[in-house]
Amino acid sequence: MKKSPLNYFTIFSLLLFSTNSYGDANEAFMNVSATVEPSCTVTVSNLNFGPYNFAVSKETTTVAILCTNGTKFRIDMGNGNAKEASEVTRSMSHNANYLKYSLYKDAVMSNAWGAGNTGGISGTSTGVMQYFKVYGRIAENQNLPAGLYRDNVAVSLSIDGLSGFGYQISVGMDVAALIKP
Repeated sequence: MKKSPLNYFTIFSLLLFSTNSYGDANEAFMNVSATVEPSCTVTVSNLNFGPYNFAVSKETTTVAILCTNGTKFRIDMGNGNAKEASEVTRSMSHNANYLKYSLYKDAVMSNAWGAGNTGGISGTSTGVMQYFKVYGRIAENQNLPAGLYRDNVAVSLSIDGLSGFGYQISVGMDVAALIKP
């Protein structure tokens, strides 16, 4: 392959006549900034009580959130699908039958998990995955027909944004129990 003298001349010219802008009196600086808006994700595991034998039945599941560090949040639980459900007593259904259960924020099951400032859980994110236990309890002596009883509870994560606008993420938590014949 024959090398062209023009290529060497072009390279030599570029090196000879190029200027170095370091230390040049005409320097300009550019300010760079970024705003990190609060952001979160939420996941929830289903609550499966397994077989119900008319005695007290207890089970736990977990809500996991990941938010940007310093984000203020609140986790709320809906009442489920039954019309007569409340924060204190929810109901799983099978045909026209209802198996009552409750969700709590604490292991001793004294604080019902619901919505709002008193029913939800509020906090400030640490920037790493945070886990919150959900404690479920079915009361004893509910004499109901055999079948698979189910409910779906909305788990909502609310945050406030820097721009004054907040948002809410909701996911469904399936709740189930089986009454055997």
